[in-house]
Amino acid sequence: MQRILTIIFLLLAAAANGQQKLSADLNFNEAITQYNDTTAHVRSLNFRMAFPIASLKKSWLSGNISYTSEAFRDLPVAYGSSVEGIAFGLNWTRVLGDRHLLVLSGDAGVYSDFNAVSSDAIREGFGFTYFTRYSSHLTLGLGVMYRNQFYGNQIVPVIVVLYTSKDDARWKFSGLLPYNPKLTYQVNKKNGISLDIRQVFSSYLLSASQNTGDYIKNRKLTTMLNYEYSFSKSWRLHAGMGYAAKQQYELYNKTEGRGWYLINTALGNKPTPVQSISHGGVQFNIGIALNPKF
Repeated sequence: MQRILTIIFLLLAAAANGQQKLSADLNFNEAITQYNDTTAHVRSLNFRMAFPIASLKKSWLSGNISYTSEAFRDLPVAYGSSVEGIAFGLNWTRVLGDRHLLVLSGDAGVYSDFNAVSSDAIREGFGFTYFTRYSSHLTLGLGVMYRNQFYGNQIVPVIVVLYTSKDDARWKFSGLLPYNPKLTYQVNKKNGISLDIRQVFSSYLLSASQNTGDYIKNRKLTTMLNYEYSFSKSWRLHAGMGYAAKQQYELYNKTEGRGWYLINTALGNKPTPVQSISHGGVQFNIGIALNPKF
């Protein structure tokens, strides 16, 4: 973990001294959940950096790298101590007239407990989003994503909303519906308050000897209230707390087979987990972002 943190901070420093079109976001999260009579904690770290690669007259190619980790404390030993994911993605954007954009995206990464990494730990995804600008205040995007999860093939419809109030530009609504909508009120140039809903679906391959399952499936549904502080033109600090209505950690065996899912709904027989923990809980987060408007 220390090596990863060192790399992340070096990348942030490089981005800060590099091109203004670079963007990066580092976020720490502490979640409290319940298992039987035990209070358990899940500590998460998420990092993402996006950067331009090539640009033509009406199209451009950009890339991104991401790292995520979840450290478990006081969960059953079968879940192991932590899981991690490292991924690389590409986005190709094409301008289609004055009001329309088409974005093709794809990514691949390794998601595992990293006890014994193999090609089986690779997950990938791809999709598209078609954007239409209806006015200077409103842009909508529609698309679909395919995710190759360890538990099956996941289809995720994409609805993107970018809206700024006409009469008072302090209000802004943005994000993916219904997975990650965000409402922001800009108090002044430096201070803001945001309310967002985060819905996350992920899976990690397990290889440690104490694991009773072959992979872990995570689902989270959290509402967060954040304070945001902007400084030095390109930086933003954010901190807040919220409540997770859904914190689900399930262990599965590969023998359960793979099916198709619409978001998180099985289109057919749903496999039975070896072990499952599902409980709401309080969450806290703090983070820093570079060029958050990129």
